[in-house]
Amino acid sequence: MAAFTVSMSALVGAPVKVRRIARARAQFVPSSVVGTSPAPQGFHGRSGEKASGERRAETTRRENRERSTRARHATGARARSSLAILAARESGEAARRSQTARAARDVIAARAVVARKAVQQRGARLIVRAEGEEAKADSFAGLKPTKAADFKSMSNDELNAQIVEAKKMLFELRMKQSTRKEYKGHHFGILKTKIAQIRTVKREREVTEGVNKRDSRKIKREERAANIYL
Repeated sequence: MAAFTVSMSALVGAPVKVRRIARARAQFVPSSVVGTSPAPQGFHGRSGEKASGERRAETTRRENRERSTRARHATGARARSSLAILAARESGEAARRSQTARAARDVIAARAVVARKAVQQRGARLIVRAEGEEAKADSFAGLKPTKAADFKSMSNDELNAQIVEAKKMLFELRMKQSTRKEYKGHHFGILKTKIAQIRTVKREREVTEGVNKRDSRKIKREERAANIYL
């Protein structure tokens, strides 16, 4: 019977069936023996179950707290890395935009410089052309009929220069005629007459000096070799 002796205080929180069996067996045990036997090994009652449950709950709460802390840290790290990536992208895009804008400004400035130089060159060409046309117009405006006697006092070099000038003016008149610019038709006759008068004066001098026609042609070929306008 000593093996079935159990303390009644240890049965607090035990199942009902166990308490009944223990109570029935305690009736056959002397009262002096009841309460002296130790509680069965591994049996702690309701207070033990409550303590183990609280420990499990505390462990679960601690694990949950650690898990949430790790999740917060991981989320913060991901957020910081995302922010860093976005900042790098934005800085790179801003640098590219600024570089593109700088290149566009350089291109616009270069085009403006080229356009300004082109305008200046065009203006200079127009001024030169206008001055040249005015000079040509003045040279043709002062063109008047001549006589052979006007050239008898000139030397042979001066006569050759007069022929060159008259032929150049004839060429300019033909260019005006072909490009349908304004010109005066009687200038052709004046210039051709002038050239003929100069050549007549030169031939008279050759005849006076005794130069025959063959030698005159030879002299003329030599002069044309020296100057293509003669």
